[in-house]
Amino acid sequence: MEINKKNRTELKEYFKINDKPTQEEFADFIEAGLNQAEDGIAKVQGNPLSIQAEGEPLGTQEVLDVYESLTDDNPQWSFNLNPRVNSEEPTSNQPGFNIKDITGQSRLFIKSGEGNVGVGTLEPASKLTVESKNTSSLLSVIDTSNERTTIFEVSKKEDASFFQTKLGIGTNAPKAPLSITGTGKTSVPDEAMHITNNCILFGGGNAGQFEHSAKIAANENFGMRIFGMSSDQKESSRRLEIFAEGGMTTHGHIHIPQQYVVAFSVSLSTNMKGTKNPLQFKQVNYNMGGHFKDNRHFRAPVKGMYLFTMCMRHNTDDGDVGWKLRLNDTGFVNGAGSTEEERQERSWLIARTKLHMNSRTVLTLLQAGDKVHVEQFGSGGNDNYASGFEGILLQAVK
Repeated sequence: MEINKKNRTELKEYFKINDKPTQEEFADFIEAGLNQAEDGIAKVQGNPLSIQAEGEPLGTQEVLDVYESLTDDNPQWSFNLNPRVNSEEPTSNQPGFNIKDITGQSRLFIKSGEGNVGVGTLEPASKLTVESKNTSSLLSVIDTSNERTTIFEVSKKEDASFFQTKLGIGTNAPKAPLSITGTGKTSVPDEAMHITNNCILFGGGNAGQFEHSAKIAANENFGMRIFGMSSDQKESSRRLEIFAEGGMTTHGHIHIPQQYVVAFSVSLSTNMKGTKNPLQFKQVNYNMGGHFKDNRHFRAPVKGMYLFTMCMRHNTDDGDVGWKLRLNDTGFVNGAGSTEEERQERSWLIARTKLHMNSRTVLTLLQAGDKVHVEQFGSGGNDNYASGFEGILLQAVK
């Protein structure tokens, strides 16, 4: 930077004893000093030092340049107001206070009004925004009480962040690398994920579901409970899936609540004669999982191998009576065979004489949502106490 001013030694030469300074020398003397009215710097008694920015009100306004030496061409650091995001775009000014380095790069910016702070950026999107164009750490917290120890670091290098000491949430005395002492929710899930001393309650898509949907909890009886996620606000819709292709080992006992066992047993409540499609079983012996619907059909909750048994007793002399196990109203459950007759024969039974008892067991693969029911055909009839339909899920499959 070029300064066209006289230094103190030169000015003192104008005012030696018996010398008479000229008008030009007096002008040099006056120009060498700061003028509060003209130079944009003022010190009013009782007030702090004031500096006026240089520049148009709608553009970047320069406040202060800091040089290592005034003979340098450029300052090491500069302070300005309302800097431009794009130097070529007059309307890209950001209102605020900025510190930039010798390269012209913003290093610290505080936005007016919002108070957002930008490190390496003129457009802070949050209370603190850090931008970097290299692989150095973006943010570090270091303890120097004994030796330099990194406590917390966020780095672009491997998209990694880590804590090297203990972090406490809800406690000022953390016992572990991450200690959480919370009083958040342990039931009735909302959008947030709640972690307390003895429970993890999942949020997000679990919000508004059943009271104990999608959570892991330690109870007072020294047990660990995992609650599956519900699909509505009913306990009966709750599901839990465990994938372990390499096998799973358990120590102790695993208790499966009754509602998660898929099995049913139903019987005729009255003697039933003639064609019935679907056949209605009003005597429900058990319906674990609740998948036998309307006393008429079973709906598969998951893809899997299922075992069904039909047992019926003929009780009339006026014709044959038979049962067919139907799939999705039109097909037959056991799909082996190339023709409709072959598939039908593997899924039905028939009785031709009075008191004749017959049964058939069918093992089949069902898709989730498949519907199975019994069709009765023929002119004969069945005993109510000896004729029934049963089924069970043997194994869920992918």
